[in-house]
Amino acid sequence: EKYAKKIIEREETRMTKQKALPFETSKGFSSVPKVIFTLYTKHPEFDAYALSIYAYLLSRHNTKYGFAFPTQDEIAYTLHISGSTVKRSIKKLKALGLIHAGRNSEFNNNVYYFVKPIEDEAEFFARFKEAEEAEREHNEKWAKIIEQHQAEKDRYKKSRKSPKRTTTPKDSGQAQKDNKQ
Repeated sequence: EKYAKKIIEREETRMTKQKALPFETSKGFSSVPKVIFTLYTKHPEFDAYALSIYAYLLSRHNTKYGFAFPTQDEIAYTLHISGSTVKRSIKKLKALGLIHAGRNSEFNNNVYYFVKPIEDEAEFFARFKEAEEAEREHNEKWAKIIEQHQAEKDRYKKSRKSPKRTTTPKDSGQAQKDNKQ
């Protein structure tokens, strides 16, 4: 019990000393769950726009109200993308179950509620069969790329081991001069 308490205290100390970023920032920062990068990017519909809008919405989440409420025009302006791209990406985020959107009639804008992302790969692939197929194709493509890189490395190593020339470039030049005379 005493040992367990020490471990817990050490872990709590480590966690409080651990910084979220490897540098200081005066403008703040926002977080994105790691599974967005490790699972959701495997979905063929999840693109860089969806990622940036998801991250932006997270940065605009208001804990007092429990949702984010930037207008779609604000999102488009801030992220330097078109309004149609914002709409398309929000539709993708809803389809992936990452957000729910509602309407705030008082201010005539959308509000975005966050849903905890799926963290288990098997559950993710069971829900999104198209992601499982895309991941299979991705793995096949990268297996070929890795194989090509290895073949290039092997060719390079082999070329480095090939027999050395017996004449130096200087000797070769002298031999050419001798032949001309």
